[in-house]
Amino acid sequence: MTSTDQLLAELAPMLRGPRRARQRLLDEIREDLHDAVAAQRHAGVDASTADKLVATRFGSTHTLAARWNRDRAERSGAVRRNLALVLLAAVTAGALAITQYASGKNPPARPPCARSDLTRPCTGKQRLRPPTRPPHRPTHAAFPQP
Repeated sequence: MTSTDQLLAELAPMLRGPRRARQRLLDEIREDLHDAVAAQRHAGVDASTADKLVATRFGSTHTLAARWNRDRAERSGAVRRNLALVLLAAVTAGALAITQYASGKNPPARPPCARSDLTRPCTGKQRLRPPTRPPHRPTHAAFPQP
């Protein structure tokens, strides 16, 4: 097992998050490490020295894992926050829609009955009509009032 393989084996259990996301990260790091080893080999460094050199340049697996886990936690918190806002907006919109729908369905108020006997329901003829105004009479001096 090479130094880069040991580094990946050490890093894998420290990562948190969805399995597919962790696997993509590990695959990306593996490809980058192999490319770096190939570049060192192309520069004339032998294979074991190139592997060790790339592993030391990579840095601490603890630092990388901590950064990855912190980023995943922030993203997860942002997703939860956004979901809560969307749910709050949906509940508010639903409550407003129900209120608006219910306010348009009230039956019209019935006018009071003109009869004094209220034991039977009023018919249309017995309902009170709005009072009518008497015709307007001018109060001008040219037209004396009777």
